[in-house]
Amino acid sequence: MAATAKYNRSNPAVKRILQEVKEMQSNPSPDFMALPLEEDIFEWQFAILGPRDSEFEGGIYHGRIQLPSDYPFKPPSFMLLTPSGRFEIQKKICLSISNYHPEHWQPSWSVRTALVALIAFMPTNPGGALGSLDYKKEDRRALAIKSREAPPKFGSSERQKLIDEVIPSQSSGSKCVPFLYLLTTYCFNHRSMSKCSVRLLLSPKRYQMCQTRSLTNYPHLTLLVSMQTR
Repeated sequence: MAATAKYNRSNPAVKRILQEVKEMQSNPSPDFMALPLEEDIFEWQFAILGPRDSEFEGGIYHGRIQLPSDYPFKPPSFMLLTPSGRFEIQKKICLSISNYHPEHWQPSWSVRTALVALIAFMPTNPGGALGSLDYKKEDRRALAIKSREAPPKFGSSERQKLIDEVIPSQSSGSKCVPFLYLLTTYCFNHRSMSKCSVRLLLSPKRYQMCQTRSLTNYPHLTLLVSMQTR
């Protein structure tokens, strides 16, 4: 991260951010990925996988985190860039761990802590919170599928480059990946029997280890499974 040369590494916020970057890289999560911009380490781009056993399962949701200058003593702000049916896009999200509720924030928390909380928060009742949406489950499922088509477009070319690169490692650290995470090409029609062309991200041997329990949620799908070995 060449641009960090312009920052004072003895600054508590800068020091903490660089520590978190290093920790993220050395201990990646299978559920999310997050990196700061080269030109501004206080702005991060992230992508999270939709929580399992929810209408968001299988989705990839991109977003932006803005860290305050006195981080970690004050909380960050969050916004999603990918339509989810749960949060408005490009609007700050009201969470207990966000800048809307600084009284709840703990300096020991981190970007990792916040993203884990955000994933857990997605299936909860919005309750009229700022930046929240209350779409029907079937609409959220459709948006989850659509979210995999391409990363959202947002901001400068530098931001876009990072957005395009930030994709969670969907099979990292997991012996069995939920079925909806394995779809790379598909054709889906909510109203009628539909065929779905599937390319698996796992080897046939590993696929046999997996329980395709998510299929029970979509009994109207006819699946054409194409096995692919790495």
